[in-house]
Amino acid sequence: MISQFTSTWRPTIWWTSALLQRIQYAIALGCVVLVGTAAAGSSFAAEIRLPDMGASASNVFSPELDRRVGAAFMRQIRRNMNVIDDPEMRAYVRSMGLKLASNSNNAGLRFNFFLVENPVINAFAGPGGNIAVNSGLVKITDSESELASVFAHEISHVTQRHLPRAFERQAQLSTPTMAAMVGAIILAAVNPQAGQAALMGVQGASAQMQIDFTRANEKEADRVGVQLMQRSGYDPHAVPGFFSKMADASKYSRGNDIPEFLLTHPVTSSRISEAQSRVEKLPKSTYRDSLGYLHFAARVRATMGSKLPGKMIKDFKKKLETGNYPDEAAHRYGYAYLLLSANQLSAAAEQNRWLLNYAADYMPYRVLNIRLKLAKREFTAAITATTNSLELFPQNNALILLLAEALFLNNQPGRAGVVIDRFISNNIEIPGGYQLRARIAAANGRAIEAYQMEAEYHYWGGYLQQGIAALREAARQDGLDFITLSKIENRLRFFQSELAAENEIFGG
Repeated sequence: MISQFTSTWRPTIWWTSALLQRIQYAIALGCVVLVGTAAAGSSFAAEIRLPDMGASASNVFSPELDRRVGAAFMRQIRRNMNVIDDPEMRAYVRSMGLKLASNSNNAGLRFNFFLVENPVINAFAGPGGNIAVNSGLVKITDSESELASVFAHEISHVTQRHLPRAFERQAQLSTPTMAAMVGAIILAAVNPQAGQAALMGVQGASAQMQIDFTRANEKEADRVGVQLMQRSGYDPHAVPGFFSKMADASKYSRGNDIPEFLLTHPVTSSRISEAQSRVEKLPKSTYRDSLGYLHFAARVRATMGSKLPGKMIKDFKKKLETGNYPDEAAHRYGYAYLLLSANQLSAAAEQNRWLLNYAADYMPYRVLNIRLKLAKREFTAAITATTNSLELFPQNNALILLLAEALFLNNQPGRAGVVIDRFISNNIEIPGGYQLRARIAAANGRAIEAYQMEAEYHYWGGYLQQGIAALREAARQDGLDFITLSKIENRLRFFQSELAAENEIFGG
C-alpha cells in the first residue's frame, strides 16, 4: 500500500521561534526581497526598503551553493505556499518571464518563474533565479504590459547583481545569514504582517546605509526594467501608470489592510515622476494584449473566485450580460472554469460550446472541453478528444497530463504510465506528475516503483524526510535487482545530502 496517497498534498505553514530569530537577523542585514509601491507622501516612504535577491554571477555564491540554496528555497516555498502547477497557467508565466530575461544583458542566467495562489498583492524573488508573482497581483493588472513591468523589475534586480552587491557591503556571508535570508523571503511572502512586524522591530544602526543602498537598487531596477520592457516589445508607458495604481490603492487601505506590495518597496512621487519622465522619451507603443494574457488573467480571477464561487459567479454573469469585460471570449473562458470549480457542469459546458464555436482550434478551449468530459466521467470521450488535440499540439503539457489522467481513470494504467513519463520528462520539478505516476505504478502492482515515485513527489513538494522514508521503504521490498537497488541508494544519498544542506541553511 502506498502511504500518504489517499489525499492530495497541500502546503502547510511551518515556523519555529529559532527560524523567526534568524529571519529577524536577516532583515536587519537587508536580505529580504519583495516588490511593492506606496503612495506619495506615505509614512512608508521613509522606511527601510530591502533589496531583491536573485541568481548572481558574483563570487559571493559558488554555482553549487547557489543551486543548493535555490533548491532549498523552492522546497520551502512549496511547503509553505500553494504554487500553481496547472500546465497552461504555468506556461504563460514562464513564457513572459523567459521572454523578458532573454532580452537582458545577462540572458544566460538561470530563471524559474512561477505563480502562487495568494490574494496578497505581491511578487517576490529568491536565490537561484526563482521569481514568483501572486495571483492577487495578476488580478489587479489591466494590461499585459503592467504585469510585464513587475517581472522586468524583478529580473533587473537579478541581472544587476543586487544581492551579491548587498553582501559585499555586509560582513562575510555566514550560515546564519543564509538561513535567515531565505526564511525572511518566505515569512514575508506567506505572512505579510509578520514580515512587516519583523522589519519594524530590527531597524538598527545600519539603517541609513541600507536606505541609501536600496534606493539606488530600486532606481537602477526601474531604469533597467524599462529598457528590458522596450527590448521585449511590451509598452514601457505602463510602468508609471502601474506605480500610480499602487499608490492609489494605499489611499483606500487602513493599517493591516495595506497590501504587502505597498509595504516593502514604497514609491514616492519623485519615483513615479522619474518613471514618467523616462518613458516620455520613448516612442509611443502600439502593443496590444495577447490572447494568452487575456485568458490567463481571466483564469486567475476564476481561480481566486473558486473559494467563494457563488458571489464570483454572479459577478462574472453580470459582467457578461452588461459587456463589462476586456474580451468576451476570455471572459467566458474564465466564467466556464469558475462554473466548473463549482460543479455546475451544464452551465460550464454551455460556455465551452460558445467558445468552441468561436474558435474550435484554440488550444485552451480544447483543454477546457476535455476537463469537462473528465468531470462528467466521460473517460473514453476524453481520451479521444485529447488524442485528437495532441495531433495538433503534440508537445502541449496540459494535453499530455490530461491524457495520462484519462487513461488511468479509464483503467488503462499501462498506457497511462507511458504518457505520464512523457509529462515528467518535460516537467521534472512538478510534484503532481510523480503523484500520478505513483498511483499508476501501484495500480500495475509495481510497489518498488510506486515508492520511488512517492519519494520524488515528496522531494519536489518540499518534504525531504518523507521522501527519504519512501526510498527506504522501496529498498526493503522483495524482488529488488542490483541495478534498481543501486539507483535507490544513490537517490537516497542525494536526498540525505540535500536534507543536511537544508538543515545547515535553516538550522534544523
